[in-house]
Amino acid sequence: IVFPFKDRSGEEIALVGVNRDITERKLAEDALRESEDKFRKIAENSLVGIYLIQDNKFKYVNPRLAEMFGYTDEELINKKGPDDLVYKDSINIVQKNIQKRIEGELDSIHYEFRGVTKSGKIIDVEVYGSRTNYMGKPAVVGTILDITERKEVEKIIRESEYKYRTLVESANDAIIIADASSGRIIEANKKAEELLGRKREDIIGMHQKEIHPESPDGYYVRKFKEVAENKRGVAQEDVFVKHKSGKLTPVEISNSVFTMGNSKLVQGIFRNISDRIEAEGLIRKLSRAVEQSPNSIIITDLKGDIEYINPRFTELTGYSWDEVIGKNPRILKSGHTKKEEYDLLWSLISSGDKWRGEFHNKKKNGELYWELASISPITNQRGEITHYLAIKEDITDKKIIEEELKIAKDKAEESDRLKSEFLAQMSHEIRSPLNVILSFNSFLRTELEQNVDKELRDSFSSIDTAGKRLLRTLDLILNMAALQSGFVDIKPQNVNLSAVIKDLLKEFRQHAVNKNLGIHLSQDTGDFIIQADDYIVSEIFQNLIGNAVKYTEKGRVEICIYKNKSGDTCVDVSDTGIGISKKYMPKLFLPFSQEESGYSRRFEGNGLGLALVKNYISLIDAEIKVKSQKGKGSTFTVIFKK
Repeated sequence: IVFPFKDRSGEEIALVGVNRDITERKLAEDALRESEDKFRKIAENSLVGIYLIQDNKFKYVNPRLAEMFGYTDEELINKKGPDDLVYKDSINIVQKNIQKRIEGELDSIHYEFRGVTKSGKIIDVEVYGSRTNYMGKPAVVGTILDITERKEVEKIIRESEYKYRTLVESANDAIIIADASSGRIIEANKKAEELLGRKREDIIGMHQKEIHPESPDGYYVRKFKEVAENKRGVAQEDVFVKHKSGKLTPVEISNSVFTMGNSKLVQGIFRNISDRIEAEGLIRKLSRAVEQSPNSIIITDLKGDIEYINPRFTELTGYSWDEVIGKNPRILKSGHTKKEEYDLLWSLISSGDKWRGEFHNKKKNGELYWELASISPITNQRGEITHYLAIKEDITDKKIIEEELKIAKDKAEESDRLKSEFLAQMSHEIRSPLNVILSFNSFLRTELEQNVDKELRDSFSSIDTAGKRLLRTLDLILNMAALQSGFVDIKPQNVNLSAVIKDLLKEFRQHAVNKNLGIHLSQDTGDFIIQADDYIVSEIFQNLIGNAVKYTEKGRVEICIYKNKSGDTCVDVSDTGIGISKKYMPKLFLPFSQEESGYSRRFEGNGLGLALVKNYISLIDAEIKVKSQKGKGSTFTVIFKK
């Protein structure tokens, strides 16, 4: 350093020089310049943007930062601040972070913001910054990395993960992911929760073998290991999984291996096949039923060409599978079915309706046969007709029987006609002479009874009794014949049961008196009106009261009319007669059946009375019950339902 030296008067009299050794400073400045040159070279070649900000201005930017935002170095240094490169929604956070570093609140920081280029394009950037001094004043220095592409990739990954998660959660199958090395489950979807009966958080962490039934031979562990080691590639098989309740569910599992990060994972897709197994079982049953059906079954396409026949078809027609597949069922035509019938058939089934009718077809050997057929369309899920199904029953034997029955019916009707004519003729031919005999017997008895001896007088009574017996027998035979022929004409009407029985008692009272028998009627208050045929009701009690008087030698006959607990009208006909043995009771109502038979029997009769009673009871929907003890008497109870 050189400066002038002056005297007291101020005149310059000499020059004074001071020499300072600045070797070290020069060396330091050279080193600094060398360091700055190195930094500048590194910064200018860096792939990351580098900046220095002081007083809210860029004091330094490297070429990469300028390029990143679409500027030149000259356009930024000392002319632009950070706000000029920040998108409006990020300005506040950028300003706040710079201020904190300037004021010393933060020495360094790492954050992201959205920047804007000179052209207006928005980019995502990542900042690493720190506090520093520049020219004796605080400043911030740092790096900026363009992460726009990374952000896009992250967005795509997030969207992909969301789509994958949505797809997995909405899948109809259970999806379980396990670690290939440990076998531990790391992920499960909603369907997996349903399948296993456990929450997702409970499933995660379980070993994959725990979701299957116990396997002493280590089957499920071995299969998982084979998949995990890629020995089997994509594996698909039917196995069982175990519900929390212990229930086993059959599933179809598809396993695949993939890598995520450094982990090797096994994904299993479990499809519940319970319905499929049930359906397959049903199909097997239906298939067996069709194969073993006693009816012949044909399935044709829409054109009517045969696609399937069951074994019964071959057995019936003589045509084998190869001979009919692809052929039309018209090969069975015999020419006996009219064209109009076939037209109607196709009209019905092609419109979706069922046709049912008979065919007179021809077998392979030319033999004719009859079959009852039901033909209907087969539709798909959309209701479209895809095939036609024919189920045919061989009714040849039935047709033969029907023809035989028709002939038999004609003969029976002819026989019934002849029988009716015979019965009418018999009634006329027997009743007329009998009525003449009885009338003349009564006339002769009146005229001659006082003029003949006792033996002759008794003969008049014998003739009258025998004639009436013969007339009664004829009535019974004709009535039974009418019942068996179905010629009884029932006319339901209100019948006064009390009046009917009182009239009958008048008829039997004299006979009872002659045998020294008491005969009485007892009943609850009022008349008993029932819905029935008057003639049939009269015939029922004609036989029951008549039998009671006939088979009672001493004692009494009692008739009682009453209502039972159910409100039905009941009539008891009781006697103190000979009674009925337990052995004979099952034959009691059989025609022509009598406990005592042959010429040695004590009582007259033909065994038709009770048989007629039983038939009449059935015709009017009534009921008859019998209580009897041999040698002590019987009670017949007739019940008329209300």
